[in-house]
Amino acid sequence: MILTQEFEVHAPRQVVWDFLLDEKRAGACMPGVEQVERIDEQTYQVRLSVKVGPIKARFGGQVMIIETQPPDSLKVTADWKDGNTSSKALVAANVELQESPEGVVTCRLTADIGLTGVLAKYGQGIAQKKANEINAAFAECIRAALEPETAS
Repeated sequence: MILTQEFEVHAPRQVVWDFLLDEKRAGACMPGVEQVERIDEQTYQVRLSVKVGPIKARFGGQVMIIETQPPDSLKVTADWKDGNTSSKALVAANVELQESPEGVVTCRLTADIGLTGVLAKYGQGIAQKKANEINAAFAECIRAALEPETAS
């Protein structure tokens, strides 16, 4: 399943970049994230809960930053497993940041998400809707966190 999303943040690109690479702040903005622990500069151990339809899954696994071009783009992969439903999620994502002359940053997310197990049986439509909800909440949280910092 390919997910694409675009949103704007009224903050300098470097501020948005720094936020995305701060695992505590960015993790706090992602719905369902229960824990983020830095393993090294590129690897994070993450635990998150998500409800898709009637199924609640609690995933654990790693997120790895595989490429960065500061402050323009980053690529990450995630490999999460849920023991209760025997579901697995594999994610390859690319985030691009473009700043307008007015200082508005457009964030573009493209993610290839692969689901297996019980969650995959619910189909792409339900999973896509849930992923869109999570990403919309993440975007709103970033705006709420960063836009007041730059307003003066």
